[in-house]
Amino acid sequence: MRRLVLLTALSLGTVLLHAQTRGAISGEVLDPAGAVVPLAKITVQSLSIGLQRETTSNESGLFTVLSLPVGNYEVRIEAPGFKALTRTNLRLDGDQILNLKFQLEIGQTAEKIDVTTDAPIIETANGEVSRTVTMQQLQNFALAGRNSYYMLGIMPGVVSRYGNFSTDFRGTSFSMGGLQINGQRKDTNFITVDGISNTNTKDGVTQNNIVGVDFIEELKVATSHYAAEYGRTTGAQIAYTTRRGTQTFHASAFEFFLSEAFAAQQFVTGGRPHLRYHDFGATLGGPAYIPGKWNQDKSKLFFFVGFEARKTPGFTQKFINVPTAAEKGGDFNASAIKPLDPTTGAPFPGNVIPTARISAYGRYLGKIYPDPNYVGPGGNFYNAGSQPTSAMDQIYRGDYNIKPAWQLSFRFMPGSQESTSNYSFNPFPLFQAVQTRHGDSSMLSLTTSINPTTVNEAAIGYSAYRE
Repeated sequence: MRRLVLLTALSLGTVLLHAQTRGAISGEVLDPAGAVVPLAKITVQSLSIGLQRETTSNESGLFTVLSLPVGNYEVRIEAPGFKALTRTNLRLDGDQILNLKFQLEIGQTAEKIDVTTDAPIIETANGEVSRTVTMQQLQNFALAGRNSYYMLGIMPGVVSRYGNFSTDFRGTSFSMGGLQINGQRKDTNFITVDGISNTNTKDGVTQNNIVGVDFIEELKVATSHYAAEYGRTTGAQIAYTTRRGTQTFHASAFEFFLSEAFAAQQFVTGGRPHLRYHDFGATLGGPAYIPGKWNQDKSKLFFFVGFEARKTPGFTQKFINVPTAAEKGGDFNASAIKPLDPTTGAPFPGNVIPTARISAYGRYLGKIYPDPNYVGPGGNFYNAGSQPTSAMDQIYRGDYNIKPAWQLSFRFMPGSQESTSNYSFNPFPLFQAVQTRHGDSSMLSLTTSINPTTVNEAAIGYSAYRE
């Protein structure tokens, strides 16, 4: 399934038409008596990604800085006759609007007041019901198969079609497991990555790409009362924001190994079900610069790359009924079902089909079926074997601050998976079948701050799934 998505957003004045992964910071500037302070200089910075925007408060003391990426920010207020006020440690999530109030003190601009925000800020700009899962929460939570969708299981109103997230292992699955949110059907949810669709429209349950846990900056789920810009489906809006490089280098490497050797004995039947699962990968992010020549302050160009591989030998077992050696030769005396002669409608003499009445095709077909090897419930033939699956997901992202008013972002996320089975389309080993799946997701966006009250954001994305 292929999809080309083009999104252009233009924000003028106080009208907020922002992309799903970007937010805004707005506020009111007041003097000690509570009167508004117009024409105050407002500087919004995210030092870790080299982003800085400037604006001024209007005649009502209000300001808004639009289309800001996810991250930590500080806001500095300067006005003649007042001490400079800086508020730091402001966390801005995707599609969030921070409404702040700044009360200045009389003094010189050279004097400053620093305010550190630790407590979460209550959302007052809209009535959206949503939950946000941070990168730290995702990485520290015990997720079955390292599938980020299982983090949604701790949210109110989210249930699995099986009723229990812990029994639905989906480490290598492109399906999000039939999440039913606020009573909606499982195929009404809509998934995006950096504002670009990641939902396979053929069923509404499958995702085009498996998003590695270590690729995610945050995961936001809007369940109701979300803005009309989302639309498309009636269920939840599941929005991923991928990680980006910062001014400091960050690297990680991981290996998660799951084996039945660590499991308890089964209570009734004893033994341990065969299970092997390897999940390993690495990430690297930071600034791109040439020492002593270009981007020495590490505020222009940033990168983030990573890969996550998943390997499992798989295991399956089959109980089926196959013809006995006597039945292959035409003798059905010991069989529960006796064949009838199609020419007479009566049983064959002695319940034996004459050799001359068995076609060459029937004899060849009899050779394909294995002989019985099992006595018990479920059939007369038992076979077990491996179904190996290997997957590789990657991410390549770059963010370039062309100038303070121009930011360019690019992200490419390819993924592939290969599964091998001797049982595909067959109840017994007949031939080996290999299934391959490929997913691609790309995003290119340019954000331009035309003036303090006008921001233009243009984004183009490509999302595809093939098997």
